[in-house]
Amino acid sequence: MNSKPFTGIRYLLQDQISPQSGAGETLRALLRGLFVVRHLSTLLFRASQSCGRRVPALGALLKQTNHVITGADLAWQAEVGRGLVLHHPTGVVWGPGVCIGRACRVQQGVTLGGSGSKTADGSPTIGDEVIIGAGAKVIGPVSVGSNSTIGANAVVLSDVPDHSIAVGVPARTRKANADRSEGVQE
Repeated sequence: MNSKPFTGIRYLLQDQISPQSGAGETLRALLRGLFVVRHLSTLLFRASQSCGRRVPALGALLKQTNHVITGADLAWQAEVGRGLVLHHPTGVVWGPGVCIGRACRVQQGVTLGGSGSKTADGSPTIGDEVIIGAGAKVIGPVSVGSNSTIGANAVVLSDVPDHSIAVGVPARTRKANADRSEGVQE
C-alpha cells in the first residue's frame, strides 16, 4: 500500500504547500485552489503538466481549460520550479520551451516566450526567486538571473544578471542593492 496517499495531490499543490505538509493543510490548499483564481491557475497548470507527460492531448485540453477559466495561457511543456505565484493570472502567457526557477512571482499580462523567428531558436530561462512585473515581456533565448526583478511593462531582449533590476523598453539592467526594496544602484 502507498505510504503517501496524497502524492499526486501534493504534486498539483506544490506551489501552495511545503513537502512536509500534513493531510489537513493539503486539504485546505486543495479547497483554496478551487476557489481562488491565482491558486486555480497554478493547480490547472500542474495538472496539465502531469497529464501532458503521459497523454499530450489531455495536457493540451487542460491547458486550454486553464486559459478559458483563469485567462492564463501556460504551455504544459514548460519547466517550472515549486512555489510559483501568479498574482493575477489573466493574460499571462508562456511557451513550451520556457524554464522558470523556484519561488518566482509573476504579475498579470506577462509574456515569456520564443522570438517567433524560424531561424532563431530558444525561449527564456528565468532563475530562482525572480519577480516579473505586470505587462513585462521576456522574449527569445535570454537568461534572467536569480533574485532579479523585471519591472512592469519592461521588454527584456538580452540577459539579466543575478540580483539585478531590468526596466524600460528595451529593458536596461542595473544591479540591485542587497535588499530589493531599496531600489537600484547607479
